[in-house]
Amino acid sequence: MDSATLSSFFITLHILVLIWPIWQSIQMLRQGSQPVTALFYTLSLVSMLLSDFYWIAYVVIRPNTRMPFAVNEIGEWAGFLLLSASLASVFRGRKKGTVHETIMAALFAAASTVLWIAWSGEWMQDIITGIVFSYLFCAIVQALRSSEILSHREWICLGAMCLILIIMQAMTFVLPKTARNAADFSCYVLMFAGIIAFYAKTIREWKRQAPPEALFCLCCASLAWSVSCMYMSAEPMYFVAEATVTIMIPVMTMSLGKVVMQDDLC
Repeated sequence: MDSATLSSFFITLHILVLIWPIWQSIQMLRQGSQPVTALFYTLSLVSMLLSDFYWIAYVVIRPNTRMPFAVNEIGEWAGFLLLSASLASVFRGRKKGTVHETIMAALFAAASTVLWIAWSGEWMQDIITGIVFSYLFCAIVQALRSSEILSHREWICLGAMCLILIIMQAMTFVLPKTARNAADFSCYVLMFAGIIAFYAKTIREWKRQAPPEALFCLCCASLAWSVSCMYMSAEPMYFVAEATVTIMIPVMTMSLGKVVMQDDLC
């Protein structure tokens, strides 16, 4: 199975998985107590769906051809910005001091952008994606701090993982081949260890019935880490990271359902 076929398979799977979350988000919009939050979230999912449809069409029309600046990227940007808006609306008026974490999130997005440019050479696309990611990461860390879902030790571990990952990825450009392969492998271990840690944290907090808002922002953080890992991965690991993104979307939708429907259930 070649790369284009494999990519089409995972995009099609993503489309199929998105159907239920979009339907559920529409129900939240109609029946929930926070219509603005549900609206932003619904539009976010629809943007992702449109991005997938465009990519499928592009692969069929121009197979094995890379476009430096594609319409599906605009759909992804819209999806991430609208998800950020949905998350921000949940925590409006409840922000705590997050200056340090926000700066670190923005620096991580900026460093990631530099790496993307070095890998692909697509300056305009990667810079805009970096700006969008910076906004998403900052919204997530502000929500995480406001919800207090992460312990002090977990914050330290997350910061250390981000710093080490950026350093190790940068080193792959200057190390000799053998050492570069080892560094590259270490990056994958770190990235997917982070995915596992986020998923495990989400499951643990869900079982102990953490506040709905905290669960939602934790799911958003898990999704963002998986997307970041996807953008830092080469095939076939790219598709593994993409699968983790797909899995998290229904979970994230259920967590938002707890937020927007909680007043109706009381």
